[in-house]
Amino acid sequence: MTPLTATKQQRIGPWVVRHVMYPHVFGLLRKVSGKSIMAHVARFEEQSRWPPERRAEHTLTRIRELFQHAWDHVPIWREKLTSIGAEPGDIRTWEDFARVPRLKRDEVRNRLDDCLADNVPEDQRILCRSSGSSGERLCFWADRARDPLHHATVHLNHRWVGIEVGEREAMLWADVGLPFGRRSWHKRLPLRLLNRMFFSTQRLDEEMLNLFHRRVSRFRPRLLTVFPTLLAVYIRHCHERGLRPPRPRAIISTGEMLSAANRSLFEEALGAPVFDRFGSVELGDIAHECEAHEGMHINAHRVWVEVLPIEGLDESMGALAVTDLDNRALPLIRYETGDLGRLWPSETTHRCPCGRTLPRLEAMMGRFIEVVRGPSGRHWPQLCFTILPHLRVPGILNMQIVHRPPRTIICRCQTEQGFPGDGPARIAEVIHENTDREFDVSVELTDDLIRTPTGKLRRLIIEGD
Repeated sequence: MTPLTATKQQRIGPWVVRHVMYPHVFGLLRKVSGKSIMAHVARFEEQSRWPPERRAEHTLTRIRELFQHAWDHVPIWREKLTSIGAEPGDIRTWEDFARVPRLKRDEVRNRLDDCLADNVPEDQRILCRSSGSSGERLCFWADRARDPLHHATVHLNHRWVGIEVGEREAMLWADVGLPFGRRSWHKRLPLRLLNRMFFSTQRLDEEMLNLFHRRVSRFRPRLLTVFPTLLAVYIRHCHERGLRPPRPRAIISTGEMLSAANRSLFEEALGAPVFDRFGSVELGDIAHECEAHEGMHINAHRVWVEVLPIEGLDESMGALAVTDLDNRALPLIRYETGDLGRLWPSETTHRCPCGRTLPRLEAMMGRFIEVVRGPSGRHWPQLCFTILPHLRVPGILNMQIVHRPPRTIICRCQTEQGFPGDGPARIAEVIHENTDREFDVSVELTDDLIRTPTGKLRRLIIEGD
């Protein structure tokens, strides 16, 4: 079984995808209307140029409606509002909104039933799972009515980088939803119909990098959507072996922070502009860079983003809390993502050259999907050490990896009920199997794990960095 998979298809003409596959066939498969999605794109584009005051008033109205729904149908939100002596009618201003207790990721994980709306039937919900790229996988429910709005936002953001529906897109991902990144046919088929190819890797050795190179060269994508750490390893591989990487029209970096060094590397090696994207499985695409490359526009038609101060940090930098304006099945209101960010100054006085008035994130300090360099020089993604043991050994609550170059790996593991007596040995064996036994692995059982200022767990610590 190969740890890297890709859809294999003949390229379909963009016109056929745009006018036949997307509005008709794709819509049937996803139980949404392709035509309605494109109508949403046009509406979102128009809203992106609203005066900021109009957008804030419109959003606050939607938030009031969301609170009324949550009060009537979601136990945890009735509890949170009651804790501050408030009812939905008391949320009249942004100051009132800021008083509402935030929703934590652990609350969704541990109290999922209390977070669900009792008036959204199961056939109108979609069960989703976060990718696990940060090391913590989360199961949650999304409103089916949110799905076309999510797709519309993706297409809107693609337009900002010069890509239309139907143009070829290749995705290089660290997908840990299933062992070895394998996807069922009903997930692969929509990708094929939209002219997309998906590559999932759990190891970055010579064989896998050569396989990715052959397939992406044959597919010739106009758009590359990538985890930047993985793309950087691939580019170095091409340089060292005299291979010519693809020449897309645009590159979207997602899933982890984009460093200035990687941005320069990608643009020089692939000859295409790089656009940063910030999002999550729970919330969809939160913010996206436009052609002006001056921060990331927040997709304010779908989400509202707050930056909350943290003691000890620069005043302008803070923890992100995001409100999903569309998910009625599981309302995510003031949801703590665990990321750090900084908002751009007011759009009234510092408007983006592109002409859009959407609020912007100026800087992000977020997730890194780091790689570990083994003693042989091979690169191994973090997920080999954190996610694969989660999938194979029960009772693992959290994992933190300490790498002492070149060979030593220490797995610091927080466990819960169901963790077997031979769990440490099984964890070590899973890592050995998936890294070709390059490392000396030991396992420590502990609740004392190192976290960031926002409380987010540091998944990988490389001593000496």
